[in-house]
Amino acid sequence: MLEKLEAKKKSVHVVEQLLDAINRGVYKVGDKLPSEEMLAEQTGVSRPSVREALVAKEMGIPEEEELVRLQRIRLIDGEPLALQTSFVRHCLCPGLVEKGLLEGSLYKTMEEGYGLRLGRARQTFEAKPADEYEAKLLEVATAQPVLVLERLTYLHDGLPIEYVRSTYRGDRYRFTVELCR
Repeated sequence: MLEKLEAKKKSVHVVEQLLDAINRGVYKVGDKLPSEEMLAEQTGVSRPSVREALVAKEMGIPEEEELVRLQRIRLIDGEPLALQTSFVRHCLCPGLVEKGLLEGSLYKTMEEGYGLRLGRARQTFEAKPADEYEAKLLEVATAQPVLVLERLTYLHDGLPIEYVRSTYRGDRYRFTVELCR
């Protein structure tokens, strides 16, 4: 599902409330911030609005900037393996919603369709229990272990282009790293 997210006052409201809580000492350096679900409850806005606000903050771009959201469920043998949600800067990929993806690949579309040069990415992994939303889409029990990957991708010139959050089923995914010295 590709959709263009218009600049929303709701996402700005989320950021303002979160910053206010930080300034009041509710959250200190090193504290874990509330989940998207909890922030949505606390601020009275939807989870997508919360997610949009957090993504803009993570990317270091203005909350008013338009983003394109691409949500996909990755399948293996017809069964869900991962829930992947990407947020792409609309100003760098105008018309992405209308054009769609080349061969189903976002990165191929960025490079071949828009002439962008991807440079580097910062990626983190975290194990956690699946929330209700993730459990439903991944067809697992709530609280079943999942592996969450968050990645911020930059262009060759250092501009952030994409933020992606992928949630992998813990019972069907293994992560391997080869280290060289």
